[in-house]
Amino acid sequence: MMTLGADGSALLTAVFGPGQQINEVTLFAKAARTHDVVAVGETELLTLTQTEYQRFSEQHPEIVHALLVSNVHRVHQLVEALNDLRALPKAVVLARVLLKNARHQRGTSSTNCVELGLTQDDVAMFLGVSRAYLNKVLGGLSELGLIKVSYRKIAVLDLTALETWIQDHLTYDPVELFEARDAPAGK
Repeated sequence: MMTLGADGSALLTAVFGPGQQINEVTLFAKAARTHDVVAVGETELLTLTQTEYQRFSEQHPEIVHALLVSNVHRVHQLVEALNDLRALPKAVVLARVLLKNARHQRGTSSTNCVELGLTQDDVAMFLGVSRAYLNKVLGGLSELGLIKVSYRKIAVLDLTALETWIQDHLTYDPVELFEARDAPAGK
């Protein structure tokens, strides 16, 4: 999801994956769409009008709770991202972005090394930094042996080591720690 400027600039706001919803602000708050979405790879999208959503939620009331929970998590993650950008060194912010994307991309696989589907341009746009600055920060993480950078690609070499490095540099407990702690057994 991104915001496109009148001057042609773009600011990457979020990367979504399977099962996630977007643009519920237009549905519930009747607000104008403020972001554009670009699909990368095979994508299936379900769209609902206000009337269709109303009918669907009446037939399946559990969807209302599911959307509420999803949006509460998203708000918590946004507050956390804001805290990251304001309080943490860019290397830690970058490492958290890479780790979250690697975990998401890995899915249920047990692999500890993940080549990301994000380019360096994507990451720079997401963090709101120049490619030159991003390359400097990527170089630092690469020197630590946590990631590997090649032409237009970034690979997380060891998710466990990257997570440990992040934990050593955080000043608060991240939202995913609470999600893991509060998850029902077997999930």
